[in-house]
Amino acid sequence: MQTKFRLVRHTCVLIALVSVTTAAPTSAQELYVLGKQQGQARSFVQQYSYSGQEIEMHVLGAVSGYRAIAAEGLRGPRTLYIAGGTALSSLERITLEDGAVAVLLTGYNAYAVASDPINARIYFGVSSGAIFSSTYDGTDVREVYPVPSGVQSITAMAIDPNGGWLYWAASRAVRRMPLGGGPVEVIVGPYPPGPEQPYVAWDIALDLVHDQLYWSEWDILQQGEAPFQTSGRIVRSNLDGSNPQVAVQDYRYDDVPGVPEIGINPKSFAIDPVAGILFAYDDQNGHLVKYCLDGSCYDDDFEGPNLSYDPIDMAVIPAIPEPSTAALAVVGVAAMLAWRRRFRRTSRRA
Repeated sequence: MQTKFRLVRHTCVLIALVSVTTAAPTSAQELYVLGKQQGQARSFVQQYSYSGQEIEMHVLGAVSGYRAIAAEGLRGPRTLYIAGGTALSSLERITLEDGAVAVLLTGYNAYAVASDPINARIYFGVSSGAIFSSTYDGTDVREVYPVPSGVQSITAMAIDPNGGWLYWAASRAVRRMPLGGGPVEVIVGPYPPGPEQPYVAWDIALDLVHDQLYWSEWDILQQGEAPFQTSGRIVRSNLDGSNPQVAVQDYRYDDVPGVPEIGINPKSFAIDPVAGILFAYDDQNGHLVKYCLDGSCYDDDFEGPNLSYDPIDMAVIPAIPEPSTAALAVVGVAAMLAWRRRFRRTSRRA
């Protein structure tokens, strides 16, 4: 009997240990920058390591018109999805293992794109403000959000597949809605237009490890002596938009105590919460910057200055905690408690 109890106990401990060791998500440690070559008729995705090494350039099918990029690969082959700003190439896919480029959809004039790895679907926003989704091969196209009234083109999208939320930036605000459909929530903004107001939430990103929403505010016209300067910042909040805080500030715009100051105008950015790194394109100074979220590092020469191409958007393969991990931990703890109760009852009978 003691041998049987030891076996059960060891099994329970193993389950609990596996649940703990597999809980931490991993990072692919690669940055993908969508860009257009200056002076040349081609668009491409430049693949970087986190140390700044250029790994490979993936040339796209069309000359120009691309708007956004999404990366996927922690649960399957590393794949990039690119939204085109023309009807000729609305959605393209790059398989990084072989570099193959495929046109998945045409005719939608897509402006933003995001991946849902749990349900294996791509979501994309179009110039009218509507949102559609399709399978990873471009089939089964569905309208998720119809053309809204008075809402401009969607500039960025992000998905929380575990929480079941779709986020997007449009018309100086951030909105979200359930992936399965439902009411739309405005969680950031909308901010009133004006020459002194920023392009609020031009780009967005989710940190699903720490349950944070990030958005960029760029091209803020600063009043003062001519010539006027533009600057920007990156703000973070809870996933519902509450408790907003400046994460990265431009010294020409903010003066928030304790927040690192860097001279950037962040139009597009990407976050790897596992590595604790934020990448941003400074369209005022013409280079890519790398910044540690804890303030321990800042590299304004990650790539540049004077880039030979114009960055349009950037992405990293997102870290998404496994929902089954928590369930496995509960099973492990419950099994251990059940074993202890049974052992005590058996001991009393003896």
